[in-house]
Amino acid sequence: MGPRTLSCLLVMAFLVPAVFAQSTCLGTDPCVANCKNCSPNEKVPDPEDCRGYYMCIDGTEENNYYPLPFDCDDGEVFNFTEHDCVKGDSCEPCGTTTVSDCSYECPAATTTTAPLFDAIETDPVSIPSFYDCNSYYTCGDDGQPDGSGTCEPETPFFDGEKCQTDETKCCHCHAYCPKDGDPGVIADPLDCRGYYLCTGDDAGAVPTTHGKCNDGEYFDTILGKCSASIPCMTQCTNVIGADGCIEPFTCLEIGYFARCPLAKQCTPDYYHCTEATGAYQEAQSCGSGTVFHPDSHNCVTSDRCP
Repeated sequence: MGPRTLSCLLVMAFLVPAVFAQSTCLGTDPCVANCKNCSPNEKVPDPEDCRGYYMCIDGTEENNYYPLPFDCDDGEVFNFTEHDCVKGDSCEPCGTTTVSDCSYECPAATTTTAPLFDAIETDPVSIPSFYDCNSYYTCGDDGQPDGSGTCEPETPFFDGEKCQTDETKCCHCHAYCPKDGDPGVIADPLDCRGYYLCTGDDAGAVPTTHGKCNDGEYFDTILGKCSASIPCMTQCTNVIGADGCIEPFTCLEIGYFARCPLAKQCTPDYYHCTEATGAYQEAQSCGSGTVFHPDSHNCVTSDRCP
């Protein structure tokens, strides 16, 4: 064995431990969804969509991720070196082209013992109705709803704690991860094509990790996957979001409708329904610098809009 061979072996002896000491997530190839050595809930690329990603369950196997992909926010793409969504519109190779504190569960049941003094009366805890922002339920000591109520016309919208006047704070129709639920995917109540991921870290809260089925497919709430053989079953239609706007929009009647219907928001965007078929409608925009009036339902100059 010559001096040159010996020096090479010595170099390798120092390099090998350093290489094997590393345990990095292998989801660094945009063409492969690979969770090997990844941490739980780490993101790896969706090979079919550079604006999407998969969430790893853990790093024991390459394909140990939740079976459905999730999408980045508008104006973002997935960066496979940072393992996260970043601002931009340029796709990597292989690509194709508002959190609420609302809770729908009552606090846990309380146990009482014989009081030494008279009990202090407290207001009952209220939780929102899933489908109606004007209604709420009151919780009993057993941790279950035992009554209901309706907000007064002066304060018509329930925000999870009280009735108030701001419609954008409504608690109804949010996706929700039950406190005692298992990790998995749940339906998007606003869009029969969409779904959310409940990881376990967001138990008892509104999830934010969202995905959408391919064209022609809808989310099957029973099987927890997308399917082309089931009908669209959107739980809530045309709900005003926290930004005061409706997205997505379903045509339930013929006419013109503001995308942001609150009178204080005059934006150029609107929806035009020519049929009341229950189909989704893409937004259109007023031209020449005009905005859509939410009351008169036509395009006007901004000085004519409240």
